[in-house]
Amino acid sequence: MARRSLEVSSNHVYWLVVVALTVCTLFFVGSVQERRGQLRTDRSVKIDSGTVVTLVRVIDADEVSVRPEGGGTFVVRLLGVKGFSTTVNEPGLSGLGQNAASHLERLLVDKPVSVVFDELATDRSGRVLAYLEVEDQDVGEQMVRVGQLVTYTRFAFSREERYLSAEAEARTHRTGLWGNYKAVSRVQGWQDTWKAAREAEEG
Repeated sequence: MARRSLEVSSNHVYWLVVVALTVCTLFFVGSVQERRGQLRTDRSVKIDSGTVVTLVRVIDADEVSVRPEGGGTFVVRLLGVKGFSTTVNEPGLSGLGQNAASHLERLLVDKPVSVVFDELATDRSGRVLAYLEVEDQDVGEQMVRVGQLVTYTRFAFSREERYLSAEAEARTHRTGLWGNYKAVSRVQGWQDTWKAAREAEEG
């Protein structure tokens, strides 16, 4: 009887942990979506390349809300990079997105940030697609070089060769996520998908 009670108790603990993890995941996903909804306020952003802004908030590992002096808040999706979401709750991968977001915040907070692009463009969510620079240094490229983000090769972009070179360096030294076997496997899957899509469009 005692053994049966122990088994029942263990099952209860297991399901309590599962429920708690599920609730936490839903909370974080909801929190990110809420922040995006609150901060993505202007779908008709009109700025020049090189506009200096200040950080309002890091939304995700490759997405930030910024504000130019005297202007309204808008969201920038960093060109040419992709990171793990801050809401990923999967063994071996959880925490990677939050680490990258924290690193991105350290690079941008309390500094004048330039929004740079070849041509002003927004995505379907109204996010400005651009590079971010601090003291003439490309923030996305820096993030790739230290293995916090990977080069997003689904679409061609003007700094692609620089980013791929930075990524090769990080991968060679197993820097950041490149030292995580499961992350590397997941990124390889992304890259295969992006390559196939580009080849289909170009072929």
